[in-house]
Amino acid sequence: MPNGSDPTFEVDLIFAAMLIPVLVYAGAKHIRHRASAQWPMVPASLMSSEVKVWKSNRGGETRSIFLKFTYSAGDRTYDGWYCKLLLGYQEAEADRLLESLRNGPLYVRYKPSRPKTYVCDPFRDVWIGTSK
Repeated sequence: MPNGSDPTFEVDLIFAAMLIPVLVYAGAKHIRHRASAQWPMVPASLMSSEVKVWKSNRGGETRSIFLKFTYSAGDRTYDGWYCKLLLGYQEAEADRLLESLRNGPLYVRYKPSRPKTYVCDPFRDVWIGTSK
């Protein structure tokens, strides 16, 4: 090798350049999700929902749930979506989860200073009313 250069250095730089934006996005999403626990929670109206199946070349399958919904904050209505990768879910399990989400209720938390910024987490945000 001329000048003692490392032949993998360029590959390492390219990999780092591709990985950094992914890590920044994931970190920002995690921070927003944690902060959203303090935001107002409102009901959402489910517009569409589906389970998508991703097939691998080796015959395996992975499922994802996709939801599209609307929610209101103040006097405006906003569109939103939710996607969840269902690792290890079989078809029947994914279908039962989708049916549960369709039956609702579905809630969204929105940032008061910017209502179009929202977090939908149907596993965390389940309205628990108080009974008398």
